[in-house]
Amino acid sequence: MKKTRSEKFQGWIFFTLMILFIAIPVSIQILQLCQFNKLKGDWLGFWGNYLGFLPTGVAGYLVYKFQIERDKHINLNGALKAHTDASKKQIDSTIKQFEYLLQSLDYQRSQLREKVIILPEEMVSFHLKINESILHETNLFLPIFTDKSVRNEISIIMAEIMNINRQVLEWKKPNSSDYEKMLAQYEKLLINSKSTLAALKANEDIRSIANSVQM
Repeated sequence: MKKTRSEKFQGWIFFTLMILFIAIPVSIQILQLCQFNKLKGDWLGFWGNYLGFLPTGVAGYLVYKFQIERDKHINLNGALKAHTDASKKQIDSTIKQFEYLLQSLDYQRSQLREKVIILPEEMVSFHLKINESILHETNLFLPIFTDKSVRNEISIIMAEIMNINRQVLEWKKPNSSDYEKMLAQYEKLLINSKSTLAALKANEDIRSIANSVQM
């Protein structure tokens, strides 16, 4: 895995400190030898204590670095798990709402089959309500997903809604045939959207399992 700029910088600092750790006492000894032709003081004992500290210091640094990295890893996995759980919860909520809308479509169809007179303004009103509900649900889970393929699926939903809106605007005097066609389009949109959401939830389940294994 490629190291970040910060990790490279920390590595260079650690390497420099190790060089200085050895170089400073050695430089003092060299200066004493040059000046006095002998070493003054108990340098043997000094080097024993000094070098004895080196592995302890390195071990302490490595333990500290390992703990920091592990804490970052745990915090990241915790955040990912919370995000995944929120995503799955929102998907379940949206699927449930879409199922309710499909029931509403079935009821409207039953009204048409029973030859119940549906006024043009009632047709437009139902269209506005179901349209608003789909857009509301889509906007709820839109910020959760950043994957490009997911956003492409959402774009398809939005495009189909715009297409239905355009057809409704072209109604001069809505009739049962127009209304039934609109209901069929909404049904197809909702069924396809439910399938897309079910696939998204399956992906979130896989991510959740992967995060649990990593933790």
